[in-house]
Amino acid sequence: NFFDILTGESLVRKYALGRGLLETESTIKHGLLVFDSYHAFRVMRRQLFLMHDISYNKGKSLAEYDSETIQRLVKAGEINSKDAAWIEKRRPDYELGLRNGLNVARLAEQLTGHLLQSDLMVGGKNLNFLQHFNKWVFQKVTRGAMIESYLYELERARKNHTDWTEDQRAGYAAKQVNVLMGNLQRQGIIKSETFRDLGQIAFLAPQWVESMAQLEVRGAKQLAQVPLDAVAKRRIQIGTSGKAVGTGILAFIVANQIVNMATRGKPTWENPEPGRKFDAFIPDVDATLNKTLGTKFEGGEGFWLSPLSDIAEMTHSYVMYGHRGNGILESSGKILENKLSPLGRAEEVMRTGRDYAGRRLDDRLTEAGKAMIPTPLPFAGAFSETPGQGQRQAYSTFGLKVDPASRSEMMTDKTLTERIDRTQKDKAERVPTYEGKAHAMEESGYQQQERAKRVVGGLEKKDRNWIESRNLLIPGIASTVRLGKNTVPLSNQELEKLEKYSREEVVKVVDSFREITDEFDSMTTTERQESFNRAISPALKRARGRVIEEIPIGDSSSDSNAQKVGKTRKRRYHVFGQ
Repeated sequence: NFFDILTGESLVRKYALGRGLLETESTIKHGLLVFDSYHAFRVMRRQLFLMHDISYNKGKSLAEYDSETIQRLVKAGEINSKDAAWIEKRRPDYELGLRNGLNVARLAEQLTGHLLQSDLMVGGKNLNFLQHFNKWVFQKVTRGAMIESYLYELERARKNHTDWTEDQRAGYAAKQVNVLMGNLQRQGIIKSETFRDLGQIAFLAPQWVESMAQLEVRGAKQLAQVPLDAVAKRRIQIGTSGKAVGTGILAFIVANQIVNMATRGKPTWENPEPGRKFDAFIPDVDATLNKTLGTKFEGGEGFWLSPLSDIAEMTHSYVMYGHRGNGILESSGKILENKLSPLGRAEEVMRTGRDYAGRRLDDRLTEAGKAMIPTPLPFAGAFSETPGQGQRQAYSTFGLKVDPASRSEMMTDKTLTERIDRTQKDKAERVPTYEGKAHAMEESGYQQQERAKRVVGGLEKKDRNWIESRNLLIPGIASTVRLGKNTVPLSNQELEKLEKYSREEVVKVVDSFREITDEFDSMTTTERQESFNRAISPALKRARGRVIEEIPIGDSSSDSNAQKVGKTRKRRYHVFGQ
């Protein structure tokens, strides 16, 4: 029954199919994690934000050695007497944490697989370097950092909560550190073994994702409490999550100023791109080499490093998707999709017929198979056809999540002639493939229709109802402009203006039709749409012309380009007053 599913042993493990899926998923995940240091760097930074220090050796020794072994190691000179005294002094506190929910005993079992546990003995030495590396990440760094962070938080709990018992303080410190380090186990929201196993099959790291969400919610709540306590003249006590999140964001804001000064020569708040006032710009290595050495690598536009992307990754994802016009539900769907496991992604490919980027597939089976190939994450970027993915994966190896800069947002401070120069250069350096053109056409058409929907959706209710009640459609609104033989992109900021101006022009058209409502409504559905199209097309053209008029022509490496742009702009878009 359902109660047994919630409280009993996992039904997934009860059947051969379920056990097979768990084993397959585990094997693929372990292949992905080979030589991946992402987790280690993330854990060490979280410890740094909490304790203002990075340390794991003493915590590791606490977990690995008993008192007798510690004394032997001191005599052998492998541990100094000062560290040994610290370890023995904190051993009761460590054991108190284990009794009150500190999740370090099962950490290695959860995160490393049996394929990496076998010894490869040659000449009396174990040459299984994968085993050594993964043990270093999960059994030494992660476990040691968790233990030392817990001991640090226990001392803070003793100072801040003098009315609690020792078990209460230890339980509080243990739970806070479990959340901070992403090792919730049964302390997560999902208690059922069955649903936890299903989550392991469908998603890449469900407990890590849940811990991120809990950390950010707790951090926001604890930081919001600080000014309230200050106003009420209460003692200010910043919780574990609040301290880590607040320190992490401030640290990245400062670091981003240094990075942006090095790459752009100005602080982040002077970035012209909307929504990037705290983000540091990192140039694409391939594009930089092309510019300096004349190479022809397929470089991207560069990358953005957000202060939220490390310690508040979930919040960062919602902000990022919000800038693209997605609502809460749509953003949540995209975030879940990004967290799918290899098996989960393969299932989605088979079900939807699209790859990870949304492209339609001719061969679903082949793409689903590719999704299940356990290519180690540090090397996955080298096999990707996406420009800049290798560099992006390199940053991820150090625990840094960077977002690729889009072509449209990088147009923010570019003149029309600079955009034409860039377009002509790209055409000369890249030969568009048939698949690339097809994907661009498909995505462009979809985005144009979405932009038109936003224009109608942003109208006042009376104007929106007038259009929708007559089933009238507005043509898609492109994100590019045609200047002579060149199609150049608009920036995100200009696209926002285009939607605003289009909305104003649509209102004028609706007002003009209201004057002949009876005559208009007497037409057939097809006649109404055709009549509406004859009025709306020049209206949208006027809106586009208003945007283009605001963009400077600028100088060009080709003298004729600037002259052509000016003439074309006047001829094609100067339609005001008509």
